[in-house]
Amino acid sequence: MKRRFFVSAAIFCLALPSVWGQTAQPAQTASTGGQPAVVKVVGEVLTPLTLTATDLAAMPRTTAVAKDKQGVPHTFSGVALSEIFNKAGVTTGRQLRGENLAKYLLVSCADGYKVVFSLAELDSAFTDRVVILADQIEGQPLPTGIGPFRIVVPGEKKPARNCFQVTTLAILSNFNPLSAQELHSRWDELTASDWPKALDRSGHTCILPIGILEKHGPHVPIGSDLIQVREWAARATKKEYAVVFPDYFYGQINEARHQPGTFALPERVVWDLLEATCDEIARNGFNKIVIINGHGGNPELIRYFIQTRLEKRRDYAVYFFEPANDSSYARQLGALHQSDPAGDQHAGERETSSLLYLRPDLVEMDSATNESGANQHRLKIPNVYTAIWWYASYPNHYAGDGAKATRAEGQLVNEHYIGQLVEALRAIKTDTKTLELQKEFFDRVKE
Repeated sequence: MKRRFFVSAAIFCLALPSVWGQTAQPAQTASTGGQPAVVKVVGEVLTPLTLTATDLAAMPRTTAVAKDKQGVPHTFSGVALSEIFNKAGVTTGRQLRGENLAKYLLVSCADGYKVVFSLAELDSAFTDRVVILADQIEGQPLPTGIGPFRIVVPGEKKPARNCFQVTTLAILSNFNPLSAQELHSRWDELTASDWPKALDRSGHTCILPIGILEKHGPHVPIGSDLIQVREWAARATKKEYAVVFPDYFYGQINEARHQPGTFALPERVVWDLLEATCDEIARNGFNKIVIINGHGGNPELIRYFIQTRLEKRRDYAVYFFEPANDSSYARQLGALHQSDPAGDQHAGERETSSLLYLRPDLVEMDSATNESGANQHRLKIPNVYTAIWWYASYPNHYAGDGAKATRAEGQLVNEHYIGQLVEALRAIKTDTKTLELQKEFFDRVKE
């Protein structure tokens, strides 16, 4: 079967020769087991959908006229893709700007045929053309070999994207045919020959993302902290380049040693490893090390470690990124958050929401209520701190209500964090004052 490849400034598509630009296949009006055929809406959406013909019939309907390959016009009826996008929570309208303009729709068909549309091509703010997911032609169900669902694109000279037997609408981003030629941000993915370019482009700035391996309730992965910092660094450095050190999961987690999967090293090893890691990062040419942290038990350790960098002269500076909450973000988060914020501390609504946005494939929402995340209040001594406080309160190593998590909340939390990290990286890369003052300080210290 011959395929043709079309590329334009905004789109590419895989095309096959036929009356409609795609070779007809036997209709798949039902899946195996006699179930109705469906179209799945997946990818970067707030609400994944599985649409049947009944679902489409209940949505606002519209018509579109398209010509077949012989130039004969036909009237189709169905649902505008924009309506489906609104239902699924796809980025549209005023939000379709900046990096969101790189998002696209990948349409997949039963025979493996695929076509692509940029989201701007389908948005009423950019175009008056209405592309539809059709289920009828001339008032009748689509015929065998064409239905039950097809895309209709009015006004195109070639019908290559008028594809049929549609099974999936996937919203994706960062399509870039030249991505393989770009400079990687991960330390372990760079070549030695690229090292000088990475140092220069990063402003000699390296991110050290610190997570931890510990239980996160019964429903999110043991490496949740590590996954989050990994994703934050990867997404931020697409906007502001820096080199990212490989996965680092050595920190303070003694309070979870009674739970399976916890990786807790001796205190001296944790300290020495962090110090040696920073020294080695600096030896490789970086004089600015930015720690981003995903674990609630690490900040005191990190702050003290950074303060001790003044113990002796060093030719590098360590920065600890700590995002702030502005009033606008707080209002938006308050509108989405459902559980008590005071008890939402570990694998609860907020952290589970974050994983639903970053790695939904790893979240088991049906298990979120299998254990209690409530504070047990088993130790009540006022105005003191003791090491066993966390275990006394949360013996299940679960604090909050993960069952109330939503992807929408996760998107807000993560985009806010990543946005502030990008701003911090830009400031750090141009910062000369920290190292200047650090040198001045050491010059004045009497050794």
